[in-house]
Amino acid sequence: MMRLDFRQSSGFNDGATRPLLPDPELDSVTASRLAAPVFVIRIDVKPGSAVAPINLKSKANVSVAVLNADGFDPLTAIDQTSLTFGKHGDEVHAQKCSGSDVDADGDIDLLCHFPLQGAGFEAQSKFANVRATTLAGGAVGGFDGIKIVP
Repeated sequence: MMRLDFRQSSGFNDGATRPLLPDPELDSVTASRLAAPVFVIRIDVKPGSAVAPINLKSKANVSVAVLNADGFDPLTAIDQTSLTFGKHGDEVHAQKCSGSDVDADGDIDLLCHFPLQGAGFEAQSKFANVRATTLAGGAVGGFDGIKIVP
């Protein structure tokens, strides 16, 4: 079974949207559950945090921004009902989304709130993933670093 890992996209932090390549040895997002091609999007978990602190005991929602970058406008491109988040990117659905200039670059980003409970994170988790479908039917996904805190 072929699997994908969003962390395999080289140069992710440069903001580029590019195809994500499969890696058959990784144990993360299963390729058979994704429509192809998959494009990497920029996300920011807990916007404003360098590495987002995640408390596994928290019952709160976590904010995740899908950033407007390189001509990809998440407000007009993403089917917001398809947005999912978690350890692999498909654990929980967005509860609410709105437009906001999260990164202060003058572009409106998509800011969504996801329940932390059920997101599948464990004490050793280092990344959070987001997956979605575009209104045109393509699959997109992105990741951001997280730090599990007590």
